[in-house]
Amino acid sequence: MRVDEAVELCDDNATTCRGCQFQEAVECKDDAVLLKTMSLYGEEVVEALGSEVDRLEKEIQKIVPGIWHVDIEAHNPEGPSP
Repeated sequence: MRVDEAVELCDDNATTCRGCQFQEAVECKDDAVLLKTMSLYGEEVVEALGSEVDRLEKEIQKIVPGIWHVDIEAHNPEGPSP
């Protein structure tokens, strides 16, 4: 089975059918297909996170016009600080 067959989309948009893509990749029993599906999803997550950080930086720069650098870092508020 080809990767594009295994991640065939439902009638809906790809973003609304991510669960179908994973289910089909698992059911085809081909580790390469599952790895490709997971890899594509990971890339989308990284791109979405980058876009959100860019958006937040622009909002902060509107509020504080003279700001030169915005450093946004994730941390677990319940865990130890780095």
